[in-house]
Amino acid sequence: MSAKHLHQEVLVYLDQLIRSGKYQPGDVLPSDIDLASQRKVSVATVRRAYSELVTRGWVRRVKKRGTVLNDISSLHTKAKVGIILTNESISYLKLMMGITKVLSSKSVSYFCHYHHDRMGKVEELVREFLKNGCTGLLVTLPSPGESNLILRLHTEGFPIVLMTRKNSNFHCIYHDDHKCGFLIGQHFQENGISHPAVIYRDNQVGLERLYGFREAMALNGKTLQSNRALSVPYQKQQKLDDPDFCRRETDWLLKLEPFPDGIFAFNDTYAAAIYHNLLHRGIRVPDQIAIAGIDNTAATLLPFPITSVENGLETIGAESAKLLISLHTNFTTELVQKAIEPTLQIRLSTNKNSQKYYNHLTQS
Repeated sequence: MSAKHLHQEVLVYLDQLIRSGKYQPGDVLPSDIDLASQRKVSVATVRRAYSELVTRGWVRRVKKRGTVLNDISSLHTKAKVGIILTNESISYLKLMMGITKVLSSKSVSYFCHYHHDRMGKVEELVREFLKNGCTGLLVTLPSPGESNLILRLHTEGFPIVLMTRKNSNFHCIYHDDHKCGFLIGQHFQENGISHPAVIYRDNQVGLERLYGFREAMALNGKTLQSNRALSVPYQKQQKLDDPDFCRRETDWLLKLEPFPDGIFAFNDTYAAAIYHNLLHRGIRVPDQIAIAGIDNTAATLLPFPITSVENGLETIGAESAKLLISLHTNFTTELVQKAIEPTLQIRLSTNKNSQKYYNHLTQS
């Protein structure tokens, strides 16, 4: 058994021992030597476990007394959470809303910064947070990418929750990007869209959404031709106020043969921009072409109701914050990995009988 695993086993044992009520605040826990003998591990392993509990605020080392148990009943109020997000886009704003609702309700202090898809910046921020007394981390990592520093901290028992993407090495709350794309593809097929086009981002998230869309088409005996899927460079900035934003993508759409009767954009920012560009070219939505996106944020981008997939960003933020708070007082080596189920929000942009549908909405 590895030293890392032994250290975690001792931490789990101490967690259970403390939560059993056998020891009260102010009591002295077993000495390093006694605990090493009981658990059949080295004294160094025990000291490492106790050191971790000191870092978390569970215990304190008192000269000539030993390891003394602190009052951990209100530890969550002493937590200081470091939040590292990708950028300040509307999607991450929704994620942050979920996080802050939970942390504020628990009187937990926090600070947030952005890495803009740079792993070096992630590790720089982690070091800065630790220096400022951070007791836990909520992180969206660049895609693709792994942080050796974050992995080491997690291995040592430091509370960390990854958000939006599944990662087999960490606690994580995430959405199913494949299912998001599948829901749009399924909706297009049910609405008789026979010549769709897709604009996708060339990273893991974008590809998962594209594959989901393709699968929905395949289940209906259809194939998305490769020339009807356009990739967007991952580092490309999304600025709706830029007059050239999505002009390239719109030009591409207008040249397709046959002309698309439906567009699936990998997020609502691009769906909204495509809508604006088509409107200026005299193309009517949804009568001539349907549009759908993902993130369910389009209501903040334009008044026209765009069909979208609600991928639970606010829920992911809230659930991640709750999990991180629980990790401060309930150490576990069993990884918590939870997927938030996406839901399709059907709106005017994919309804061919738009006027009838609009009247229905205003009357309900």
